[in-house]
Amino acid sequence: MTWFEATRLVAARELRESFRRKSLWIVLAVLFIGSSVAMILPEVLDSGSTRYDVAVVPGADTAASTGFRSDLSAAAATLDAHVRFRTVSDRSLARTLVDQGKVDIAVVDGGQPTVIVRAGENDTLLALVRQSLATQELARQLASAGLDQATIDRVLTTPNARVEEVAADESDRKASAAILSLVLYLVLLLLMIQAANGVAIEKANRISEVLLAVVKPTALFFGKVVGVGLVGLAGLAAGAIPVVVKAVAGGDLPAGLGAAILGGFPWMLLGLVRPTSGTALVLGRRYGELPEPARRVGAVLEAADFHPGRSGRDHLGMLALAAGLPRSRADEVLALVDLSSAGH
Repeated sequence: MTWFEATRLVAARELRESFRRKSLWIVLAVLFIGSSVAMILPEVLDSGSTRYDVAVVPGADTAASTGFRSDLSAAAATLDAHVRFRTVSDRSLARTLVDQGKVDIAVVDGGQPTVIVRAGENDTLLALVRQSLATQELARQLASAGLDQATIDRVLTTPNARVEEVAADESDRKASAAILSLVLYLVLLLLMIQAANGVAIEKANRISEVLLAVVKPTALFFGKVVGVGLVGLAGLAAGAIPVVVKAVAGGDLPAGLGAAILGGFPWMLLGLVRPTSGTALVLGRRYGELPEPARRVGAVLEAADFHPGRSGRDHLGMLALAAGLPRSRADEVLALVDLSSAGH
């Protein structure tokens, strides 16, 4: 049996055993369903343009009321919104409709127009209504000054300003990056579970000893790496299928998803994490620039490194050997902190 045949045999066995476990199918189902919901939910919740309901109590000047409605509709259209007007007979009915939430805002026309709105709500619509009322008042004053309608329209008609947005999709990109990070975390969790389960089963069944008798250790190691990697790709595929289907069907993908994917995968594959700004120094230098850093800095980042069957002294002894120090250094530091009796 050649090295490549042995590697393929081990990888195929890893895949076969992995796909027999329910935990793998559960994770794949979670990734697929989660990705499908993320692709479908925006389409379901997106109701298109915003609609505002405005009640109007008309005044004596019918032309001014008509102009107000026209101006408000045009202003709302620039924000991809639609205004639906409702004519009511008096102020009290208009106030009742606003209080009951049947209309968003009410305008009582007259010598001095009154706007009725629930406190703290519909600020954008309120600003549009005020702008339209001010425009109609200005038009009335220009007409009183003797200007003809064509001149008034020319004065009041201004070209729309070009809006240039900076970092328009930043919030969407952050949301996409958060979702992508969760997916990658689940994939990494899946790989760790598969590797741990595989090692535990092989040790319990003494399969490793049989495999080592048939294939070389390098082929066994590389085959398991390939098998676990293919399982991870299956997890990524489960999450990517809904995205690809929606893209092929011509649907709109979440804004910032492409940038998040392109920016996220290199960091995951390379295992690099860099600060957004600033520099962390230890003894005046970066940690990686310190000569023999383990002799200068000691740190315990998580408790997972401690073997439950190993004493504290033995654990410190292993760290000392890894740092090029004699095992006796473990006894010295235990004595420094008065833990010699507890280290055994």
